[in-house]
Amino acid sequence: MSAVLREFPIEIGLVPSFPVAPGRCSHCGHQLMAWTAENVVLALQRWAEKHGEPPTSTQWHDVTPDNPSSSTVVYMFGSWNKGLRAAGLPIRRLVTPTKWGKDKIADAMLDWMVRHGRWPSQADWEKAIQPDEPPRPTKCTVNRTFGSWSAAKKYAGWNGK
Repeated sequence: MSAVLREFPIEIGLVPSFPVAPGRCSHCGHQLMAWTAENVVLALQRWAEKHGEPPTSTQWHDVTPDNPSSSTVVYMFGSWNKGLRAAGLPIRRLVTPTKWGKDKIADAMLDWMVRHGRWPSQADWEKAIQPDEPPRPTKCTVNRTFGSWSAAKKYAGWNGK
């Protein structure tokens, strides 16, 4: 497999404001590095050892002196997960989001009411969830599921007052 440059300087009429030495990026001056499949595998393994789990492509996205870009990993191995497999690392699966049915939404509204001493308004619901609060569906999910905010509160036990 051929080496892949970590950075691909593109010259489109841009003149760097500093002298460019051979083997350096003409935009930022960083040293260009050729990544081999073996070096990419080692970089993935080092990251996993340091962080206790394999990286996601989002975590890996940015180029550092120790890591090629995530696009380099994909280019060399065909996909991010194939790169992880080549490094002998497990594939991280995304957590499946909660399916918010009527009963789960009602439970979330009741929990909010108990915590705050009143039923939530739509404006209350849109505020950021605090670290000590359980997850809750979005306002749009509530309205889509019940047809209206009032109908959701009534389903949860609100008597209109």
